[in-house]
Amino acid sequence: MRVPLSWLRDFVDWPMADQDLADRLTMAGLEVAAIESIGADWGECFIGKVVSVGRHPNADRLSLCTVDIGTTQVQVVCGAPNVAAGQTIAFANPGSLLVNAKDGTKHTLQSAVIRGIRSEGMICSEKELGLGEDHDGILVLDDALAAGTPLAAVLGDTILDIETTANRPDALSLLGIAYEVAAISDSDVRFPELQYDPGPDSIKDSVSVEVPDPALCPRYVATMIQNLEVAPSPGWMQDRLRKAGFRPINNIVDITNYVMLELGQPLHAFDSQRLHSGAIIVRSAHAGETIKTLDEITRKLDPHTLVIANGDTPIAIAGIIGGAETEVISTSKSILLESASFHPFNTRASSGRLRLRTEASLRFEKGLRPDLPLMGLHRATRLLSEIAGGIPAREVIDVYPQKRTPPTPSLTKSRLQGTLGFTISLNEAKVALSRLGFSSTQDKTEKLQVTVPPWRSDISLEDDLIEEVARVIGYDRIPTHPLSRPIPSYVPNPMRMLKKTITESLVRSAFQEVVTYPLISASDLAKVSEDPKSSLAIANPLSPEHRFLRTTLVPSILNTLSPNVRRERGPIRLCEVSRVYLPRDNQLPDERETLVAVLTGPHEPPSWRNQPRILDFFDAKGIADTLFATLGVEVEYQSVEHPLLENSKGVQISIAGAVAGFIGEINTAVLHSFDIDVQSVALLQLDLSWLVTPFGKHTKTFTPLPKYPEAIRDIALVADTTIPAVSIQALIESHPLVAEALLFDIYTGDQVPAGKRSLNYSIILRSENKTLDTKEIQQAMDAVLNQLESELKVTLRQGL
Repeated sequence: MRVPLSWLRDFVDWPMADQDLADRLTMAGLEVAAIESIGADWGECFIGKVVSVGRHPNADRLSLCTVDIGTTQVQVVCGAPNVAAGQTIAFANPGSLLVNAKDGTKHTLQSAVIRGIRSEGMICSEKELGLGEDHDGILVLDDALAAGTPLAAVLGDTILDIETTANRPDALSLLGIAYEVAAISDSDVRFPELQYDPGPDSIKDSVSVEVPDPALCPRYVATMIQNLEVAPSPGWMQDRLRKAGFRPINNIVDITNYVMLELGQPLHAFDSQRLHSGAIIVRSAHAGETIKTLDEITRKLDPHTLVIANGDTPIAIAGIIGGAETEVISTSKSILLESASFHPFNTRASSGRLRLRTEASLRFEKGLRPDLPLMGLHRATRLLSEIAGGIPAREVIDVYPQKRTPPTPSLTKSRLQGTLGFTISLNEAKVALSRLGFSSTQDKTEKLQVTVPPWRSDISLEDDLIEEVARVIGYDRIPTHPLSRPIPSYVPNPMRMLKKTITESLVRSAFQEVVTYPLISASDLAKVSEDPKSSLAIANPLSPEHRFLRTTLVPSILNTLSPNVRRERGPIRLCEVSRVYLPRDNQLPDERETLVAVLTGPHEPPSWRNQPRILDFFDAKGIADTLFATLGVEVEYQSVEHPLLENSKGVQISIAGAVAGFIGEINTAVLHSFDIDVQSVALLQLDLSWLVTPFGKHTKTFTPLPKYPEAIRDIALVADTTIPAVSIQALIESHPLVAEALLFDIYTGDQVPAGKRSLNYSIILRSENKTLDTKEIQQAMDAVLNQLESELKVTLRQGL
């Protein structure tokens, strides 16, 4: 809301500077986003009178004008089509700072020779002065202004750009803001004049109004004004509208916009001579009905859109925009003036469907009280009588079938002081509320009975009143007290820290975290070999796809993976840490925090140098190893047969002897059931309840770099295929001189007996006390081989 302070002073006076006023309004809840000073940098700009206008001798589209600027007359070249002798205009001398109409930048005006004629200045448009966007013609001012008057003294102003919240439609009016200023400056508000002299004719003789659905239109007020003369608005009104961001059109339309800005009540004027009949019906649009609106666009309506109809023909979209067929034109002599209250949600929904937001819809969708339309109608009628010479009807039509009484919340001293936390009298609260336009009476029980003014639609409860009192007296007056009790000490939550550490570790491993619904379908459970009968069903599911509480996260993440593999080449890495719900007899379900992660696609982007490797089981196990190392949790891997996994491509994860999850490649049948057609999808699933205790006990320690060099020996071992490689590795690393054993090759073939395989390890030996010699290294290797043979029947592979 752009608020010209010169206009605001018609309503209220304040003693503070403009910046202080903006700061106080912001602290009171109306944020002033910007302060704009108009005219402060104009420089040499004055009121001028056009003495004569002649043709430029060297250009058909340029005029040669003589302008009186009080102290002298100057010659200027002007290209505006509307310049004429006798006009009062805004004249800029060389040296003035103006806006470039082409690109919006500011520049200093200089004298120039235009087509052989020197031009000593410029006759300005509103855009060149920064007053608006119109630059098709010059700005024509009130003839009463004296030539030579500094332009800043006439058109200069300060504009407050106020950000309004959804619950404060009153902040979209000068009156609402005036009461805010009055409250913070202890001033009185001057209410605009509403009285007017009615004419002899009755509107009811020629017009009828019908509102079939009062819920969508609680109140509809209309009057007829005749003998109007459509003309440009007075200069002062045009100036105020421009500064508020509106383009002047004519006196009739300008007055409706002017009153909307004054009081916050949108109005609309219909040319009564262009109406088909006197029957006005506020109804829902018929299916497929259309209307050509004021912006010359034909819009298709639907039955959810409220329209103003003249007989069977829609002439306006209620609360949004008028129709082109009944708009006020230069030959209009009488108008039907409308002022109404429309349902805010319906207005907003209609505006959204039509993709059309107007100044009127902006106010209606915030919720205007039905008390405001009659006030706005009276104010506009008075201005139309004064400015356009109109004769209003003897009375108004006021359709108000379900009359609503103004909200009258009460305010008690105990609630007021208990909420704000300090002593404040009801009398002080009463004064604060009266500054905002509230009226109140106090009874003997220390209670105020408050009546809410018509322009405030956001007040209905006692706490609303307390907020208003706090805003007016100032939030800085509310004292601060120390807490009555000490702040509770921090209570660690191991599960929360575990989940956070897991997700951060996986994200560092290029995973993307997803969040899915906890409800799934019976078919999804069956796809992963889960019995829906063993799951908890929702009594009133919104859809069959969201009927059961999931007992596993696998269907959820595969449903997320499915559309991604169809759109992306990969690699794709997805993870989720969430709950599964395991039923318990006659109890609430056991809610288990679970991790599931899937990865598929090429390991790296395609390259001409090599064929990219596909992510598989070993990548998933590597991710798991990294994760467990981060968590400080020791695990054991054992081969497992699982209905989700391909044969021989899965291991179960055990922690302290308990099965905590598994890793593997999902079998093709399961993938196809989720419409996933890829070579491999690796899966990691963990029950986090088994990780909490070891994670909580884990402490990080620092190990210094080794002082002595290491020795590396490679060995090839022959072992039964049933012996896990990790068991062999663990036995090798159990020797005190072995720092690490790395498996770098596996071979099965003709040179290895059936049921056996060859495992090649690179063994790193190192002592913390000295450099190992050849004898010590050989003794260590012999000890490792002896232990492998005695415990696991693993032997050294002999030469080919």
